[in-house]
Amino acid sequence: MNLASPLLTGFVASAATNLDDLVLLVAFFLHPATRFPKVVLGTLAGSAALAAGGVVLGRAALALSPLAVGALGLVPLWLGAHKLWKRRRARREGRELTAHEAPGVWAICGLTIAAGGDNLGVYAPLLSVRGLELAILVGVLVTGPILWCALARATAHHPALRPYAMRYGRDAVPYVYIVLGLAVIGDGVREYLA
Repeated sequence: MNLASPLLTGFVASAATNLDDLVLLVAFFLHPATRFPKVVLGTLAGSAALAAGGVVLGRAALALSPLAVGALGLVPLWLGAHKLWKRRRARREGRELTAHEAPGVWAICGLTIAAGGDNLGVYAPLLSVRGLELAILVGVLVTGPILWCALARATAHHPALRPYAMRYGRDAVPYVYIVLGLAVIGDGVREYLA
């Protein structure tokens, strides 16, 4: 077996399906209390769940309903709305939100799954293979997003971008979550109606 083929296939699939996650990851790193290991752990957990879902769907040859995939958009939509509500409440009470309110590992995991729910359409047929090829593909799909984490962190901490990120980033994060949620829901509904 040629090991280069599943490695290349896995890398291309990971890059293609996770490119949109770069914006979400940058939003995580804009929060001053966000720590790289926390984001990597949450992203790995979410990526592992998506890869496992792809294996299960590939094995069962099932097609997940587009509405079910779209329902994953409720996670970031709720998180964004919750963050806006907390910010509004804090301002009404005359206090600022503190830095310790950075997203946790499970929130990052949930957002990774919600943002990557559409990845299952690519992963299911791709992961319907067996043996070493399956192990390589799963390994690349799960660990590939670590590169996105590093790129997002570098982008959020770039000297030319950092002042703007610190000034506007925290205010933008809930809206990024809400737009992501609406986009995932909209994609699910659009595919269902097609």
